[in-house]
Amino acid sequence: NAVTFNATLQPLPKAGYITITLVAGGENPVVEVNGQRLGERPPITNYPIPAGVPVTVKARNPFSGTVAEQIVTLGDNQKKHVELILKVDDQTRRR
Repeated sequence: NAVTFNATLQPLPKAGYITITLVAGGENPVVEVNGQRLGERPPITNYPIPAGVPVTVKARNPFSGTVAEQIVTLGDNQKKHVELILKVDDQTRRR
């Protein structure tokens, strides 16, 4: 009654890890990584991002209109602390 099967293991994708903290984020900031809204509240620790490609980390406070953005590129298993300081966006203020 033995069953035999073949399988090929795929290597895990290479990833780096970011810790995201905010300065002047307010009560309910919105944090996005590559346009994907995160459900977690800052500080966000060891969030995996793809290694070797630029990743956009953005935070905004919808009530105050403050925003911050940083582009990060990490190597495999590399870690980085991303501190975003939210400020009023001059382009948004002019509208």
